[in-house]
Amino acid sequence: MPVESSPGAALTADVAERVRQEYLAERTASMRFLPSERELATRLQVSRTTVRRALSILADEGLVRAEHGRGYRTLARSITPGAGSRMAILLPRMSEELYADAIGGEKAGALQRVALENGWQVLFMMAGQLSPKGLADSLREAESWGAVLLWDSAETYAAAREAGVPCVALDSAEQSFAIDYVLQDNFGGGLQAGEHLLGRGHRRIAWFGPVRESRHSLERFAGAGSAFTRAGMDVPGDLVFEPGKDPVGAARQMLARADRPTAVLALWEGLAIATARAAGDLGLVLGKELDLVGWTTEQNYPARVEREFREGPAPAWILWDTGEMARIAVARLAWHHRDPGLKPLRISVPTRLALPAQRKEA
Repeated sequence: MPVESSPGAALTADVAERVRQEYLAERTASMRFLPSERELATRLQVSRTTVRRALSILADEGLVRAEHGRGYRTLARSITPGAGSRMAILLPRMSEELYADAIGGEKAGALQRVALENGWQVLFMMAGQLSPKGLADSLREAESWGAVLLWDSAETYAAAREAGVPCVALDSAEQSFAIDYVLQDNFGGGLQAGEHLLGRGHRRIAWFGPVRESRHSLERFAGAGSAFTRAGMDVPGDLVFEPGKDPVGAARQMLARADRPTAVLALWEGLAIATARAAGDLGLVLGKELDLVGWTTEQNYPARVEREFREGPAPAWILWDTGEMARIAVARLAWHHRDPGLKPLRISVPTRLALPAQRKEA
């Protein structure tokens, strides 16, 4: 048995680095397991105890995992995200069910474009159709170096950890785990929307949308509430409306009241359009008899919103960029791959207020 120098910790760290460089940094797709402890000890001229301690370091870094009777499996963190490598996008269920709205598909498409710009393959996985073990096995077999979660359930998170795959969550409403969350600036957008309507002299401003449904809704409501607080006012309790299953009908009832609001915060694309259609049914002219602020993406604004209002007055909109969100998410994912000890962050993509006169410039 070779005689090891002192201190042992330095030798162990050196062996871990040699294994990292020789067997992990440039790992081929065919190498699923490292050589045995005995083989490594012989090749590196150290004891098996030192090899075992070095492999424990690599396991703590998420690079390998001991499997009984099989040795040390190389994990996704050991895959260099170079040209042709795979990045997974985890979806909750069948894509046609998940992305019935345009914005959901837009986020997935933005992630795919960013990955392809980096020369990576994209693997879409319907996480809701697989058990945690099945999802973990699929991630390992596909040799994905990282995963973006569009569904941060406990099962999806556990599967990513089991597979040794670094992950970030994109625009999740839950934010339950110790990973990066890249989100819309819901609070800031709500604040901008509220300040806009208050600045136009409105005092009877309705909230039309969910409040407690998710962190998205709570943060948008809190942002709008902060605008009222700055103005020395409270959100009018009698003007908070949750639309239910018939948004146009609910908006029509809200606007048909004798004490109707003069302005509405409908900070979801579909609810803003429903409010505008209800106003049209009642003969209310946007910008004169009713002010409205909606919420959508920079990309979807010309595609749907301008088309919806091309023949009449348009409301103001809070806009955010799915492309910027995807770029941030993928950059953070690659950073986590390089540095497994990186602390998770909550990152908000900024919003802006687009006024009706600016529609052609958005």
